Amino acid sequence: MARYRNYPQPEKFPLAVKLLVREPGQDPVVEDELRHHEFSELILVVRGKAEHRVGMRYFPVEEGDVLIVHPGTVDSFSNLVDFEVLVVIYDASAPLPLLEGANLPLIEQVYPREGNGGDPLKPVLRIPVNDRALCENLVRRLSYETHRKRLGRNIMIPLMFTELVVYLARGDSTEEEKEQLWLVQPAVEYLNANYKKHLDMKNLSQISGMSERSLYRHFQRTLKMSPNRYLWTIRVQKACELLKQTPSGIGEIALQCGFCDGNHLTKVFRSITGTTPFLFRKECRMERPGSPGTP
Repeated sequence: MARYRNYPQPEKFPLAVKLLVREPGQDPVVEDELRHHEFSELILVVRGKAEHRVGMRYFPVEEGDVLIVHPGTVDSFSNLVDFEVLVVIYDASAPLPLLEGANLPLIEQVYPREGNGGDPLKPVLRIPVNDRALCENLVRRLSYETHRKRLGRNIMIPLMFTELVVYLARGDSTEEEKEQLWLVQPAVEYLNANYKKHLDMKNLSQISGMSERSLYRHFQRTLKMSPNRYLWTIRVQKACELLKQTPSGIGEIALQCGFCDGNHLTKVFRSITGTTPFLFRKECRMERPGSPGTP
């Protein structure tokens, strides 16, 4: 890969995204393939487990782990088990002003000072369970923006990257946040398993052992969204999977994911992803190898 070949405007904010997942049109992780880094990478493990190897050393990684690898590193992944990663490639020599002044510990690893890049072998953090869907969605939206010449992308791309890094940086930052994550965990697990069902706040509050008002407040503090918005996010992610992997109509997919109809799905889909189910499916097909419009 030539330096910055996929970057929308290298002179402004070079960034690219690789989805190393087992999806149509995407490349999987290749076991034991040596990766020579000319630029920095933020690597999110979104599924499975493996061994991350740098030189003769190795360290186990699994779903939720985040690695940061900087130029000059040669690494690989071995002993893959259902392993998938999302990779954000960026230029660590040009920090974004908002991140540079954020005073968050992770920023020093995202944008290391000379000779202080840290150990690339081990994960820098593990994303809290409640934030994983959000972070994965952000990376996929980043991928969409970097591959499309849409108006305002030069604003959207650095803003979305900033949002991703801040989510990662604060995810495990204080005991108070850990407590808040623990409080909403039962509700989050229930919504993940029952995303097709109508949202019943009374039932959800009973599962969580708190009042509806308290549950809503903890969701807002911890996930920065309401329970309803979180449920929509999960449904949209399921819809994305079906749009990519099946020929089912949008109306049928809407019902399978818990939406009233295709119009409801389209409205929510646009509010979360910035595009429509129809355009999302069309773009996924164009990105498949051998499809018209594939570079």
